Amino acid sequence: MSRESDEIIAALVDLCKEIGVRCLVQIGAEDGWEAYCVHEAIGCRAVCIEGDPKCCRCSPRLEYHRCLIGATDCVTDFYVHEQMGLSSTIPRNDGLEQHVAMEQYRLDTFCELSGITPDALVIDTEGTTMDVLEGASGVLAGVRLIYAEVQTREIRPGVSLLPEVDAFLAERGFVRREGLPAYDAGGQGNFCWVRT
Repeated sequence: MSRESDEIIAALVDLCKEIGVRCLVQIGAEDGWEAYCVHEAIGCRAVCIEGDPKCCRCSPRLEYHRCLIGATDCVTDFYVHEQMGLSSTIPRNDGLEQHVAMEQYRLDTFCELSGITPDALVIDTEGTTMDVLEGASGVLAGVRLIYAEVQTREIRPGVSLLPEVDAFLAERGFVRREGLPAYDAGGQGNFCWVRT
C-alpha cells in the first residue's frame, strides 16, 4: 500500500478513535504514514515494522523497526523490489527484485521482545497476511481492530486469500466490517475486521 488517500485515512482515524486504540502496530509500514496519521489524531503509540531497506519513517515520532514479521522466528528469503511497496517474502520473478536473507519474527515474539501490546494492526505485507496472523496467536487476544491488505484472487502463487483470512479471524472472534476504510481494488483490497 502506498500512502492511503485522505478519505481512507480519515475513516481509519475515526474507527481507531471509536474503538479507543492505544497501540497501533503497522506491519509492512513503508514510511509509516498511516500509523503516523492515527498517532497524531488520537495520541496512541505507533509502532512501524518494515523490511525494505529503501524505506524510512516519515516522522521521528514513530517507533520504527527493520525486520520481517511472519509465521515463524527464522532467517528467511526476502525479495526487495525496485519499486517501493512491492517487496515481499513471496517472489514476483519479474527481474526487478533482489534476493536477501533477513531476520523474521513471529509478531508474538517481536511484541514480547519490544514490550509492545497492540490493540490495532495495520498489515500490508504483499501477500503474506496469513503468515503474519499465524505468528500472532498470543497477541491477537488483545487486538480489537485489524486493517489489512488481502488478495481476492490468486494474483501470484502463495498469496493470502480473503476467504482464508476471514475464516481464520472469525474463529478468533473477529467480523469483517464493511464500508470505509475498507475497499476492494480488484484482485486485492484493504479490509477491516473488528472484534465482536
